[in-house]
Amino acid sequence: TIVTPFIGDEAIVGSSTASRAAGRAAANATDDGARLAGGTSRAVSNPQNVANGPRLVRQLQSEQASSIFTESGALQPSVIQSSTPIIAGQNLRNPGVIKALTADGSSIADWAKLTTQSFESPAGPFQVHFYRNATTGATNYTIDYKVLISGG
Repeated sequence: TIVTPFIGDEAIVGSSTASRAAGRAAANATDDGARLAGGTSRAVSNPQNVANGPRLVRQLQSEQASSIFTESGALQPSVIQSSTPIIAGQNLRNPGVIKALTADGSSIADWAKLTTQSFESPAGPFQVHFYRNATTGATNYTIDYKVLISGG
């Protein structure tokens, strides 16, 4: 499944972090429960918390998915740095892509199509494909910038 740049019905933008979701999940797990001797919580046996589990999992996955993007929808620098080339520029065959990438005078040999590592989302694991110029460091978000969801 290809989604550009959305997962499900929600845009994947923002800077939420998984740690905030984990903190909220931990807080929710103990807020409703009474403390037992030694500081142990009975919240785990509370049916409300058990029913809340799937929602919290989806929330955590959503926040993990959105954390790889900046507020503007670009990829976080660390995500770009850990991405791997899947097609070298000289092996690109789409004339429209080649023309657009080299419109600034750069060489197609400097460009490559990259993929991110796999990330979790409520819709399933996903990767992002994009073009990057290794010489200038420019990342192109207008040509073939897409999210590919596995098994969705």
